[in-house]
Amino acid sequence: MNKKLVGGLLVGVLLIIILVVLYVFYMGGPPPTGPGPVTAPAPTTAPTPAVEPPPAPPAPEAAVPKEVTPGPEVSPPAPKVTVFPPEKEKEHYGILVGRYRTYRSAEKMLERLKKKGIPGFIRRDARQRRPYEVWAGPFLDPGEAEAAEKSLRAMLKRGLKIEKIPIPVPK
Repeated sequence: MNKKLVGGLLVGVLLIIILVVLYVFYMGGPPPTGPGPVTAPAPTTAPTPAVEPPPAPPAPEAAVPKEVTPGPEVSPPAPKVTVFPPEKEKEHYGILVGRYRTYRSAEKMLERLKKKGIPGFIRRDARQRRPYEVWAGPFLDPGEAEAAEKSLRAMLKRGLKIEKIPIPVPK
């Protein structure tokens, strides 16, 4: 056989052995199986010596298995689940600032809006020739939207229209 092939096989076998050892070490050995059967110590028939040995230290509690008495099965209480009705889509006001062919162009316009302190977002509509729409908003009331529209009209030097935009609700 080729020396490189044998060396590769040895490295592979060593990696598998290391992984198995790490797995056993990480998992802490085999899973616990629970307490074993309890047996009484066998009686000793040897004669007792004249001198008593010192008393043995008490066994730790973990080493002494406790007897478990079966009782009635108690199921945990069922969790209380409150089901709310589905929320309706909320409608806020928004201003369509422009449509762009590239995301980069739409992103530049959104940066200009944010510098003015106007919130905005980009929405993609794949059916359009210019799929990237830049929206200013959402605004909660029409008065807030009108103030932003006046500021945008001065910045862009064109007329804009305030529209209602649905805000989707997570399902």
